[in-house]
Amino acid sequence: MPVCPICSCILDTDSKQIRYPGINEENKRNILFSDIVFCKNCELGIALPEVSRDRIEEFYKSENFWKQLRPKNTSLKSFPVPYALAKSRWRDIENLLIKLKNTKDVKILDIGAGHGCIGLVANQSKRINLNLYTCVEPDLTMQQYLKDNLSQLETTRRLEVRNAIDEASGQYDIVILSHVLEHLNDPLSMLNSAIALLAPGGILLLDVPNQDYLFKKDVFPHILFFSPSTIRCMLNKVRLIEIVSIESRGSNMLQSPLNKKAPFRVKFVGQLVHIFHRLLSGRFLVIFFTWYFGINRVNSNGTWIRVLCRKKISYGSV
Repeated sequence: MPVCPICSCILDTDSKQIRYPGINEENKRNILFSDIVFCKNCELGIALPEVSRDRIEEFYKSENFWKQLRPKNTSLKSFPVPYALAKSRWRDIENLLIKLKNTKDVKILDIGAGHGCIGLVANQSKRINLNLYTCVEPDLTMQQYLKDNLSQLETTRRLEVRNAIDEASGQYDIVILSHVLEHLNDPLSMLNSAIALLAPGGILLLDVPNQDYLFKKDVFPHILFFSPSTIRCMLNKVRLIEIVSIESRGSNMLQSPLNKKAPFRVKFVGQLVHIFHRLLSGRFLVIFFTWYFGINRVNSNGTWIRVLCRKKISYGSV
């Protein structure tokens, strides 16, 4: 029987189970899921059948994940949504850094960096002095994209692009795990590895989808499905950090453009902007998608969860 990776509860035949959204021929790549089973203790959702860590790593190194999401160039028009999300994440991080009076020679570790937008946004900050931006990204083509996209950062700051977290070293003021944990079968292992690289008093930011099986037509290749209570249960297992905030963000699940049953007017506006996006400025597109997806909106039924934590300065501190 499978075991919950957070609370070690055995997932037996009495556990709640639903079909995995998005099962179709297109998803029969290297991994095929059929169901989601839920832990009776912490309510974490786990995709079935189970997939080994080696198979997961093979999938992401094969470039199958990023091949549809990789822009052809580095202009802002090519990735307004990732850039808008990065601005929102950085706003929360920056406000906490200022509150903690940690604004000089800041070092960032971005695990699962994707387009590397957080590095671009942090580099533009007038209140924080960015010293080092380390990206962890296993996809080889995305690694090259990061180096090209962040060339402006490399001229003024230190830039590192790494294959895996174990290639990073030293201590960082900020560690970011944005939409990473839902792709892993052992989130606690990743959390502990990330926290080991976080300086005492440093900031950990987590973003994960909020029960996206409830509103998405296709959730592939997500392995784990979190709720705010599940996230809190997981973080309580990590003794070296204290939780600053756990918030659901984004548009209401029922109204979100991500919902397969979103209202017609919502879909129409999105399609209209998509048709004319070449005529619109990158700045406008960032503002539009910030509004469209409710990126800065705190919402108890929002489409994703954002967590801010601090690493304890000394063991036993609060």
